[in-house]
Amino acid sequence: MTTRAMIMITENKNIQDIEEEIEDTDIFLYVHADGYPEALGEEIKEFLSYEGAKNLMGDKEYMYAWLLKKIMDDYVKSMIDFDKENSLYGLDEDNPLPSMKNFNGYGISSEMHGDISYLYVIDMASECLHVYENYGGWEVIEIHPINRKI
Repeated sequence: MTTRAMIMITENKNIQDIEEEIEDTDIFLYVHADGYPEALGEEIKEFLSYEGAKNLMGDKEYMYAWLLKKIMDDYVKSMIDFDKENSLYGLDEDNPLPSMKNFNGYGISSEMHGDISYLYVIDMASECLHVYENYGGWEVIEIHPINRKI
């Protein structure tokens, strides 16, 4: 079974009601598998540690775009490495996407999906990553200050 997650970016320094914040958000990144904190959460934290991410603070659209690019690049690299050992998709560095049907695990959404286990909220105002788990309602399980490399 896959662990689905969504990522949203906000500029609301004091998130009091996550349901209201979700309702007011019009862009989400969807992740179909490996959405748990030890996988996707670490990828997001790594991205946010890059000096270049500092330059994206205050610009949600570019933050979404570069974060999705980083996640997709990591995924494609892992699939190429996997395929070198298993020869399932015919992937290599010169031809990383021969069939898009094998790469449908990520997307952009205008609304929250109903079967999401984790929600990652990048709050650009407080410069924190909030991690929520869905226990029949959203509960914050981690808050990480965005650490940057100099």
